Amino acid sequence: MSFVMSRQARWLEAIEKRISSTSSMLGSMKGIKMLGLQSALLTSVHNLRLDELSISRKFRKLLVWNMALGKLTASIMN
Repeated sequence: MSFVMSRQARWLEAIEKRISSTSSMLGSMKGIKMLGLQSALLTSVHNLRLDELSISRKFRKLLVWNMALGKLTASIMN
């Protein structure tokens, strides 16, 4: 179970990182537009989202296996 919790913690950290980056970018939008950095930052945030999805996939797989084993065990006991 601690393995599942550690995967979930990694996923939540990835979410926080992406949200923090997005929030910072939105707060500095005037400077970003003046410097022409929109596409670079868009790519950066997009890559953070892809990383987040990759990490979440590992957690969700563990969650599905955990639920399947729980159902299997319950059906065997009945």
